[in-house]
Amino acid sequence: MKFSLWHRGSAPAAVQIARRSALPAPSPGRGELRRLRQQVPLIDAALDKLVRLIGAFTVRCEDPAVEQELARFLRRVETGAGRQGLRGLLESYLSDLLTYGGEIALDIIEKDKPDLMLYHAVHLDHIRHKYGDMAYETVDCLKTLDIL
Repeated sequence: MKFSLWHRGSAPAAVQIARRSALPAPSPGRGELRRLRQQVPLIDAALDKLVRLIGAFTVRCEDPAVEQELARFLRRVETGAGRQGLRGLLESYLSDLLTYGGEIALDIIEKDKPDLMLYHAVHLDHIRHKYGDMAYETVDCLKTLDIL
């Protein structure tokens, strides 16, 4: 019995995976890293390089025929923004997570008010250790994170 992920009918089946469905958009007024990525090409290139360094992965299945069909599907599926394959989707997701992740976390905390003990803003922690609690850089970081 041959397994196929594609419907063989009069019209070919189409599969589209939404690019940003898993990440909510950050609140208006946020997006500092996005603006920095647009203004400083070196930052954008460094984050893109980090995304490309995720390496290769494979999807396994017990049935070799199904595994082969699944691998073909995952290579060819359209993931939006001119990308194909599961890797393209994961790269887009990771890029968005790096760009908007902290802001989205703060938005979720402000909106949903989950029962959290702590949100560790690593960037703020680094700035405080390097420059001190009340240095200009620390105050600027607090304003960027909408904490001050």
